[in-house]
Amino acid sequence: MRKKPLTSRILAQTKACAPDSTVSLLSYIAMVLFGVYVCCVVLTVYYATLQTELVATIRDTEGGITQLERTYYDGVQLVSSTNPLQEGYVRPTEVQYAQAKPPAGLTFAGR
Repeated sequence: MRKKPLTSRILAQTKACAPDSTVSLLSYIAMVLFGVYVCCVVLTVYYATLQTELVATIRDTEGGITQLERTYYDGVQLVSSTNPLQEGYVRPTEVQYAQAKPPAGLTFAGR
């Protein structure tokens, strides 16, 4: 019997192996893509959780700031409505102002 040429035998072997290697390659690519998809879903859930916690923290901080403002404005209103004369303070009988010192010169010419 006559042997097939070498190129024919190589092509025959390649055709026989090609579907198997193609399927395994495509299966590997599909697994990698599925893994990337799962990672993206996990990251999305993680960032959504962080966003929710951040909003809750901001809301709590705003509540604390509101309480501080309320306390401050209540204190200011109490001080503003207080009559100093009723607290024992008296009006000054005379007002004196301190004389401003002239600014120091750059030369000793005035001495």
